[in-house]
Amino acid sequence: MNMIVVGGPCINSAAAALMGSSEPLCGEASGLQEGQGMLKLFENGDNVAMLVAGWSKADTRRATRVASGYEDWADKLVGSEVIVTGTSMSDIDVSAPAPVVAAPAVDSSATA
Repeated sequence: MNMIVVGGPCINSAAAALMGSSEPLCGEASGLQEGQGMLKLFENGDNVAMLVAGWSKADTRRATRVASGYEDWADKLVGSEVIVTGTSMSDIDVSAPAPVVAAPAVDSSATA
């Protein structure tokens, strides 16, 4: 179904399920760092869920401010995920998530 899920995957089982886990995702396992929130879309067939989450309660509140104030942030709400940062409710920044860099492959045939 279409839904908006608010709360981080450490305390919200629906958020953890959206992120593919049946267990809470706390700390770095949540995909967030301290001081970050996120808005992320998940598609499932014809349905879409939006996750509004943060590392802490304050980070989740900043992310909800961005979600509820779409007209103020529309130019930065691009793609299926954005990261929300700030230290208060008045210094919010919205940006694309940092690209994930894969670790180099290890050549198991090489000898030392």
